[in-house]
Amino acid sequence: MSLWSELAGLCARRPEAAALRLAALGCLDDSLDFDAACIGTLDPSSGVVTSVVTRGLPAVRAWRFLQAQPPGNAGWSAVRLQLVADGVAWGSMVLLRRPGRAEFSAREAAALAVAGPLLGAALRDAAPGPAWEGELVNRPGTVVVGGDGLPTGMTDTARRLLRELAGLDEPSPGVLPTVVSATASRAREQGAAARTRVYSLGRRYLGVTAERLPGKGPRGGVAVVVEPARPDEIAAAMLYAVPMTPRERSVAALVVQGRSTAEMAVALGISKWTVQDHLKVVFDRLGVRSRRELVSRLRGA
Repeated sequence: MSLWSELAGLCARRPEAAALRLAALGCLDDSLDFDAACIGTLDPSSGVVTSVVTRGLPAVRAWRFLQAQPPGNAGWSAVRLQLVADGVAWGSMVLLRRPGRAEFSAREAAALAVAGPLLGAALRDAAPGPAWEGELVNRPGTVVVGGDGLPTGMTDTARRLLRELAGLDEPSPGVLPTVVSATASRAREQGAAARTRVYSLGRRYLGVTAERLPGKGPRGGVAVVVEPARPDEIAAAMLYAVPMTPRERSVAALVVQGRSTAEMAVALGISKWTVQDHLKVVFDRLGVRSRRELVSRLRGA
């Protein structure tokens, strides 16, 4: 059976996101020779890694391999792939070989490329994991992340919110959920606040905001606030999850903002008639018949 057929059969079974990625690594192991691997999910809006499953990598920094070669691992051969569906990146993958082994060939990279669209669409549609049965907390919690990526303190509210995120990754006691570590790292590296949204085991979107603590420098602590996502973020996230073109997504977002047809035409540089054509497609894709229904659907009302 070809790699494409194996992956297509796996995706057709619609497993949860973590199980999907672990099974995909099993399929890849049958076709490609690698020593370690990582498959992560991404926030389509920010591009931040929100969860990972790994093979042969330390959980505390496995997600870094998806973006670049971490210090101390020079000489590893890597092949990376974005998992894209309908023009939106839902995940990222890296396969690695230890120093001294042959690098991945162009043929092997081409074989891996067939996984991109299949796994991208499957991750878009997959449930994040077993539904969280605990109480949902609706206020923000704060975590302080040290320069080593480990928590140095957190509020009780944050501890409860993190339980909604912990199951997105493979179990790793003492390690923060990937989305918290990755967002903190983004804030530390860019020297400005970073925000990510993630769909939790509580079947809701959470927002994760990180900002460097003053006077601590680039390797100092980062304060991370975890909270229920804002209505506009929920609407934007739902739009990413529906197969549509970037232009259709832009039109739908402007409807949520309350813009008129004329205002949308000016903002997008198209005619009012083209706006109406895009709206018809958006209505059909979301199963609604009016702008009011569209806004209600995207805001979860």
